[in-house]
Amino acid sequence: MADRIETRMIPVDQIHPNPDNPRHSPGNITGLTRSINEEELLQPILVIPAPQFGPDHVVIEDGFRRWMAGKGVRRALRCQVRFPAPEENRAVRAIFTGLVTDAHKEALKPMEKAEAYGRLRDEFGLTLAEIAKQSGLTTSTIGYYLTLLELSDKSKDDVRTGKMSADRAVSAVREHRKKDRVKKGQKPVNVGWEPDAFNDGHHLNKKARTMCVAREHSGRRRFAGACHACWETVIRQDQSKVDAVEYGDAGLGTVPFVPPIPITPDGAIRTNATRNGIHRGL
Repeated sequence: MADRIETRMIPVDQIHPNPDNPRHSPGNITGLTRSINEEELLQPILVIPAPQFGPDHVVIEDGFRRWMAGKGVRRALRCQVRFPAPEENRAVRAIFTGLVTDAHKEALKPMEKAEAYGRLRDEFGLTLAEIAKQSGLTTSTIGYYLTLLELSDKSKDDVRTGKMSADRAVSAVREHRKKDRVKKGQKPVNVGWEPDAFNDGHHLNKKARTMCVAREHSGRRRFAGACHACWETVIRQDQSKVDAVEYGDAGLGTVPFVPPIPITPDGAIRTNATRNGIHRGL
């Protein structure tokens, strides 16, 4: 059932900021205030009922800067009142609303994003994959901002005020992690188990060799019977299986991936695959 929405004028003293909004400061609203004073509020503020403050009071879901700019020049502001379903987690929705609509307004500051993602992870138990799915970002982007939460309070303030860039802060955290691992006698994260380079014992050797023969790559340099291009193809296909399982486990559904080359037990590519041109990498 869709949420019911009503548009109406609401007195500014009955509109309250949402404590779950990731934006802490409205930034420069001089131009926005002038515009609202001269031309009224063109885009309504999205609000939800807040009976805890009193009858007909509301809290802001989207439009914090418009409210801050308009409350000094208008007695009432045009709002869209959304009546959410009882089972909705309003705090989670408020955080995601602030993050997603950020693309259409003055950008949220790095620490505001970091603290918002941190709440979703620590307070509401969302995984990086779940946050990425709902925000439309990658897990690496989410992880980048979460790294800022490892800073000292002073460094966090420096990032908030712009004295230190987010990139520099993230680099500092990563360098600290590296030194800490060395101190504990642990290997750096970029040093892990490295299998022998392509050889006959590689578990993908038969597929790579068969593919290389089928593609007639006879003029290329081969490693354990297959060229680099064929090795790369079978490795990518093998990884795609892992990716599909990880996406499924993360609740992201199915994702398109390169299907594995059908090979018979004796190592030959199946006829239907040959007819479809799969072995040619088409």
